[in-house]
Amino acid sequence: MFMPEEIAKPEADSKPKEIAKPEAYASSFAAHTPLTPSSSLASTAPHTHTHKKRVSDAQAFSLQCISWSEHSLIVTLFSREYGLIAGVAKSAKRPYSVLRPISAHFQPLRVSWSGTGEIKTITRVETDGFINLSSENLMSAWYLNELILRGIAKEDPHERLYDYYVQALNDLAAHVDARTVLRRFEWQWLCETGYGFDTPEPDFSDLEKEPELRKQLRLKIAIVLNRTSLNVRENQNHLSRLITTRSKTEDTQ
Repeated sequence: MFMPEEIAKPEADSKPKEIAKPEAYASSFAAHTPLTPSSSLASTAPHTHTHKKRVSDAQAFSLQCISWSEHSLIVTLFSREYGLIAGVAKSAKRPYSVLRPISAHFQPLRVSWSGTGEIKTITRVETDGFINLSSENLMSAWYLNELILRGIAKEDPHERLYDYYVQALNDLAAHVDARTVLRRFEWQWLCETGYGFDTPEPDFSDLEKEPELRKQLRLKIAIVLNRTSLNVRENQNHLSRLITTRSKTEDTQ
């Protein structure tokens, strides 16, 4: 797992593809083994909506996009009401596709989908605002995505974690010191996944104490994520096989 502070900041005119690729840092949750929470904070929303056949205009962010075919994408969404959702966005790469916004990372979206299986069909995507992240903060933002992708189970709502994620992105866009933003989110992530601390919340803006806090947080994060180590390529292939199988089934019906 990469740590953004340990990587040199890119030049201002660097292209996003030279900064990071989502598939390079984020693990698909298709074969994800959920964490076993140690407290009731692991989920903050009821689990009554996750298997609806049709969902309309859900608040979401696109955490990961994988090319499936010439024009289509496999996507992993983080939805406020429904948690992590995997879906196929057919023809999303076409210039005038209504699904084209699905590839916009770190931007608030309204997403509609259908299906009750592991892979949903994305039916509509609209932008729901704009977060202006500078190139120097993209690595930190990818790090937030990786924590979410590897830290929560699929279709398990975490509304507070979603709100913390939005706040972290907005803080990065507002040029709040990345160390403050990341330490706060790491603390919140541990609490929301059930692995928080018994001590009071620290002052995340105290940069003199930040190195020790970072060491403490990352030690605990490393312990948690060791329980969910995934082979990224293997899981991407798993998603592709599922979609291919489903497409063949649909063609014969």
